[in-house]
Amino acid sequence: MAPTHRCIRLTFPELTRFFSTYFHQDWNREAGNAADILAWFFALSYTKSAKLQRLATEIRKLIDASGDDPGIEAALAALGCHYHPRADRRSARAWLEDLHDRMLREAEAAECQYRDLKQFLGGRFHQDWDLDAANADEVVAQFFADRPDPVDLRALATQIRRFINEYGDDARIETALEEALWCSYAPSADGRPARAWLEDLHDRMLQEAEVAERQPYRDLAAFLAASFPPDRNADTEGAVAQFVASGATLRQLLAIATQMCQLIAAHGNDAGIEAALAGLGCSYRPSAAGRPARAWLEDLCERMLREAEAIQQQ
Repeated sequence: MAPTHRCIRLTFPELTRFFSTYFHQDWNREAGNAADILAWFFALSYTKSAKLQRLATEIRKLIDASGDDPGIEAALAALGCHYHPRADRRSARAWLEDLHDRMLREAEAAECQYRDLKQFLGGRFHQDWDLDAANADEVVAQFFADRPDPVDLRALATQIRRFINEYGDDARIETALEEALWCSYAPSADGRPARAWLEDLHDRMLQEAEVAERQPYRDLAAFLAASFPPDRNADTEGAVAQFVASGATLRQLLAIATQMCQLIAAHGNDAGIEAALAGLGCSYRPSAAGRPARAWLEDLCERMLREAEAIQQQ
């Protein structure tokens, strides 16, 4: 399987399982049309879960990443989808947009509408959060230091806005933070109105998402600068192993591998790739060691993907 296809499948695991299960090669033998397949899927009881939210998030991310209809059709094929919307005189983008909206409607009817926000606040501001950080601002800074995906940041911002609108005043918001979202931080303990604290958090989420979206190679740049400084040999296997040993997550590995594929596709030849690597802070020059820059980066990408697959199989 091509590295790009592997990146797509690893990046969208829920969609890969969904399409391979419901829109496999013989899907039209099981139902008369795509609408019947989807009705069957939504009728199954086990789909009434956070799974729908994850699918909706991946659909939105796929649309944003693939852009136009040809790009989306290629991505669908890479994910194992054998349904072709154009056969029903529909654009691939419009079909996915409708599927995304339906996933959200079904999820909202069955799931807590603050699932991501609850995971964020309940996880970061757990009962002993003050043992991990000096103050609430440091907890938030640690979260952003992990370079969360801008799609996730926008989802959190949306849920924060919805939460503020639902609970309204400071007293109700602070009570709901603890009771509904399991957040053990009380802004009033720091002399901060709960609503203002959430408003600031909402704005920060959007600001960080915008910064991340303006830096398409930010994860790759951070990895290259840290792994290949001027005083270190270009040991690709050792660099990836050390990165994984340092606690790299599946999301980080996939983000870096995807950005490598994007950089290769954008710059093409060895000279262009080597110049781009230098621009990202990589001190190693493949040509100085007699290696084509494209082959070196493809090898690095392959190692990232192997590590990602190993983590996913655990």
